[in-house]
Amino acid sequence: MEIGKTWLVGVAGGLLIAAGCGGSPPPTRAQTDAVAAVRSAEALEADQTPAAAYQLELARGQVREADTLIRRGDMDRAR
Repeated sequence: MEIGKTWLVGVAGGLLIAAGCGGSPPPTRAQTDAVAAVRSAEALEADQTPAAAYQLELARGQVREADTLIRRGDMDRAR
C-alpha cells in the first residue's frame, strides 16, 4: 500500500509536467488531474507514511506553484 500511495502522489506532480508544451491555453486537464491525485492520496492517508507524506507535500507545492503561474499567465511553466 505504501508504494501505491507514493506512486499516486508522484503522478500529481508528473501530470503538470507531462501536459505537454505547445500553445498557451491553461493546462486545465492536467491541473484537474493533479488536484484529483493529491486528494486521492490525502483520502488514502498518504501523510501517515513518511515517504508518501514527503511526496504529497511536494505535489501540493507543485499544484500551488502551477496555480500561481496560471494566474500570472505563464501557461508553459505551469505545465
